[in-house]
Amino acid sequence: MRNVTRRARLSGGQPVTPPRGQRARASFDARTQADVGFRRRLAPWFGGERWRNVFETVRFPGSRSVKLHRMRSVMEPSDTFLMGAEVWIPEGDVLRHQSGDYGRHLEFARVSAAKTFRKGEGLPGLVWEQERPAIWTELGSHFVREEVASISGIDAALAFPVFGRDSLTAVVVLLFGTRVRASGVVEIWQPNHELQMITHAAGYYGGFERFGRISRLLEFQIGSGLPGLAWESGLPQLVEEERTSSMVRQAMALESGIDSGIAIPIQRGGALDHVVMLLSAQATPMARAFEVWVPDKQRLVLHRGRYARGLEAFEAESREKVIEPGQGLPGVAFQRELPIVFENLRAPHFLRHDAAQKAGLEVGLAIPIFDVTGVSAVACLLA
Repeated sequence: MRNVTRRARLSGGQPVTPPRGQRARASFDARTQADVGFRRRLAPWFGGERWRNVFETVRFPGSRSVKLHRMRSVMEPSDTFLMGAEVWIPEGDVLRHQSGDYGRHLEFARVSAAKTFRKGEGLPGLVWEQERPAIWTELGSHFVREEVASISGIDAALAFPVFGRDSLTAVVVLLFGTRVRASGVVEIWQPNHELQMITHAAGYYGGFERFGRISRLLEFQIGSGLPGLAWESGLPQLVEEERTSSMVRQAMALESGIDSGIAIPIQRGGALDHVVMLLSAQATPMARAFEVWVPDKQRLVLHRGRYARGLEAFEAESREKVIEPGQGLPGVAFQRELPIVFENLRAPHFLRHDAAQKAGLEVGLAIPIFDVTGVSAVACLLA
């Protein structure tokens, strides 16, 4: 109480001694300050929430207004929809954690790195068993890491298989936070090879529910829209090609502010198995850069790229690069024929680390795309 009274002085330098009831309030405020300080140190563990100081003016009866350093905790959700990415690799009868990045969610990262999944167990195990992508929008008890996911603010996930030359070689999982102010779209499209049409199989539309209601009713011919273009070409497609989509979907995408994203074809045995779509708005992008690298005489060149504002220098360097197998993020995925998450794009082993550092890029996910001859492309998401 003495410390609180000492801080609350008038301009003449005399301490203000509040009435008894106000003393209790000031004492409570002092305890609140200590408690918030403790919670502030734990903030990185609470799903992207951060704490803000609020300095309030307290009026004591019969005195001037005095501004106390009263700290009121205010939880402000971060503007991040994609909260983590991870890659799981089959080893015998279990899936093992190969790589991943979870931002500030260190406890989730620790639990995940030590975890293994059997077939049918959790989301990665389910995708491994069924060999088809899946979206979970409620991470209940069937999500093995439910408790730590709830603490981290992760409450939706997409998982999809990657098929190599002969069989499933990896499961990629993307983790989303639906309680934050950020928004995004995740879709799975399934082809009908007999009718040459691709139809909506599943989706999550965080903040874009009207766009989702229309999308669930649509189907595309091969070569139409991002899903149809990904099927026809066998290569990942970027959101700029959405101009060839149906007029209804294109207009709604523009109206909703969707301006970035990628369609990733999942090939199996030389035929399209599914298309995974990731779409987001400029304010809360899934990634700051989307890239598609293709082999040219056993080296990789940039086939397509979509870069956010502020990445002009990084884009210019990327378009001039020729990447050898094993070099940088796309080169490693190409050589190993496996998806991979790079946690530090500024490290020397990332080929464009100087440009990444200047651009503020930190994390990357690379996904190899296969045809009957091997890796036909590598899709990269950089953030």
